[in-house]
Amino acid sequence: MNKPLLLYDGDCNFCRRWIERWRKITGDRVDYAPSQEPITAVQLVEPDGNKIEGAKAVFKSLAYKTGAGWG
Repeated sequence: MNKPLLLYDGDCNFCRRWIERWRKITGDRVDYAPSQEPITAVQLVEPDGNKIEGAKAVFKSLAYKTGAGWG
């Protein structure tokens, strides 16, 4: 894996709305995918295989933002 991957609950309207916003912030630096299994929090899988969950995963993924602003 070359990029971090953020997994989220694809059935959750709230999650999908935020994922779209975060995509605009991170551009092509982070991949996003709905989880194939039920999850209770977003999960960031880093290129080295390290997994982070919840708010830490969100903040870590947003650190990959493009440009100088926040979208």
